[in-house]
Amino acid sequence: MWDEFANAQPKLAAVVAAIRGAVECPTPEAHALAGDDEPGIEEAEEGKVLTRLHRYRERRRTLVEAKKKDALQKQGCLQCEACDFNFAKAYGPAGDGIIDVHHTKPVHTLRPGETTKLSELALLCANCHRVIHSKRKWLSVEQVRALRKKTQAHETQYPI
Repeated sequence: MWDEFANAQPKLAAVVAAIRGAVECPTPEAHALAGDDEPGIEEAEEGKVLTRLHRYRERRRTLVEAKKKDALQKQGCLQCEACDFNFAKAYGPAGDGIIDVHHTKPVHTLRPGETTKLSELALLCANCHRVIHSKRKWLSVEQVRALRKKTQAHETQYPI
């Protein structure tokens, strides 16, 4: 950010003015879309190309592939460690190779030079991965597995 704006005071002033304007005097459209109670919204314009500048924590794709390869060698399939969902079993060839890889040691806690071990990665379906990240403090794989078992036991005891 410093490199972009340090020697560009007019550009910085324009960006600040745009942000302040959006916050202080939102357009009627923005105001209508901002609330939690959004009755009547059935369509909205989407697809505009935006450019964003943001920080991104580096991840190694080769580590993800190594985790998947390890699971395939040991178990013969890729399945969720929390609920046992298997994309290939559910969707056939279209599901081959599909599984999320979750860092059980959060990436934001790693210090420069620190490494991630395969044992610190978990294979998860998209639903279980989303549940893990749905709260702060994140749930563990074990906690999500226990929630699934509790829910399944309830469904068995009290079928719909």
